[in-house]
Amino acid sequence: MPQSLACTILLVEDDDHMRETVSACLRAAGAECASVGCAEQGLEFWRERSFDLVVVDLLLPRRDGVWFIEELRRSEIVPAVAITGYRANFIARLACITGIEILDKPFEDGDLLAAATRLLSSPIAENGVDSDDGA
Repeated sequence: MPQSLACTILLVEDDDHMRETVSACLRAAGAECASVGCAEQGLEFWRERSFDLVVVDLLLPRRDGVWFIEELRRSEIVPAVAITGYRANFIARLACITGIEILDKPFEDGDLLAAATRLLSSPIAENGVDSDDGA
């Protein structure tokens, strides 16, 4: 694969097949990847250790991916790749969140890796702040 990801990624995806597929793609690119099936479990993992990036499905059971990103950002600005087959359902809620890229399902491995690479080299990833808000 062209991109090399030497980073730690938390994957939050409720579909077992998609979770395995995305996790395998990220690992093949050199990332250390932890994966969970729901937003609440994702928060527990996040609190236990540090990750460079999150990849999160937006349509999750109980608490959705936007809620997950908002909860993470209460304490730290983390770059996020949001994956979804239902972009229109979330676009208004995502409009004010910076440091996020949205990929529509189905997507190619290369698109995921390119989005992760862009985010990991962004000011948010480097400084943990959103350069748009002056923090």
